[in-house]
Amino acid sequence: MLAVFFLLASGSVALAKIQFCNNFEHPIFVALAFQQNGEWITEGWLEVDVDKCVIDAKHADVTSFYYYGETNTFDKRQWSWGKDKEFSVKDDDFTLHGADKSQPGARFLKFSGPHSYKLPETVVQLRFDPDLSTTFIVPSENKGSGSEPALDSARDACDNQSGEVAITGCTTLINNNPNDEAAYYNRGIEYANKDDHDKAIADFSKAISIKPDYARAYNSRGFSFYVGKDDYMPFPITRRRSISTRTCRAPSSIAAMSIAISSPMRWRSKI
Repeated sequence: MLAVFFLLASGSVALAKIQFCNNFEHPIFVALAFQQNGEWITEGWLEVDVDKCVIDAKHADVTSFYYYGETNTFDKRQWSWGKDKEFSVKDDDFTLHGADKSQPGARFLKFSGPHSYKLPETVVQLRFDPDLSTTFIVPSENKGSGSEPALDSARDACDNQSGEVAITGCTTLINNNPNDEAAYYNRGIEYANKDDHDKAIADFSKAISIKPDYARAYNSRGFSFYVGKDDYMPFPITRRRSISTRTCRAPSSIAAMSIAISSPMRWRSKI
């Protein structure tokens, strides 16, 4: 199943970038709409995969937007988001002029919004969350340090590189936005790869505190607790006709199997 995410935006002379983050369970396709010379124009689609962030650098003058979200039918169920203002979109790749009016081969959809911001030379984030809500973040309103190119480079290093390069990139993002759970998670993965599990646990815990349903962070933190804190794996054994449990030392074969299943190491991709 694919999820479709529409964005409606108005333009200004400020320079900024919109980062789309997908925390939903299916891929999202982003369409951007903006107002130019008094006319609404819609364009699409930008693909954002599951647990990924993508920066749209094409429309750097956007400072206010509406959005609409829609999924394809999956197990006879469909999800959608939008309630305020209607605009035209098409299902395939498109550019529509006069998008506030009916267009041939297009459909009207209600968009939610607007979200607005004033700061130039920044990266704002629109996050699509698992509970069907969306979260809009302007990092530079919390901390305005760091230039736009530097943050782009840091995001690429944190998401796609490894070792000290990734750690430095993630740290830059965290310094710019202390609520960037993905940066904490990715840095935790790199610390775990270096067998620095105390720092890894701290970063995974911080990511969880920001995003309490962050399943990957729970899994990775559990692995670091396992290999970094002790040499046994506690687990309950429940007997029939008894509510008592006990903690056993896992045989080496079980421990090895546990590591193979839950390890967040290099073979596991970052967020």
